[in-house]
Amino acid sequence: MANPVQIRARWQPDAWVALSLVRYNRDAVERLKEALRVRAYNAETREWLVPEWALEDVADEFGLRISVSGRPPYHSQDLRYSVLSVHRDAPDSVVKAAYRALAFELHPDRNHGATSEKMKQLNAAYQSISKERGL
Repeated sequence: MANPVQIRARWQPDAWVALSLVRYNRDAVERLKEALRVRAYNAETREWLVPEWALEDVADEFGLRISVSGRPPYHSQDLRYSVLSVHRDAPDSVVKAAYRALAFELHPDRNHGATSEKMKQLNAAYQSISKERGL
């Protein structure tokens, strides 16, 4: 019998999460790549950097509950920025690029699995931030 998959998640200061496979097989790596449409791989640390909202997809794929170590308490975060997966101090160009990439990825016409609720949250967060910053 194969060992069950174990995933370690570590909070990054810019609202990204570093995922590493502790116990895995080749199939688990392929399934993780498939579940994570938005990702970056760091070969040095052997971690995938993913936005926080993508953890739900990973948990669904592997049937796991993923807890993230090092996450600050929610009251110290601005949830509008976590929806966009950017840090509060990110430059305007990064905020715009993150919004466009996520809007493209989550748009219900493009991605039939996406819900309009995620798109509404994304739009509301971006409108609030853009009004605050004068974008």
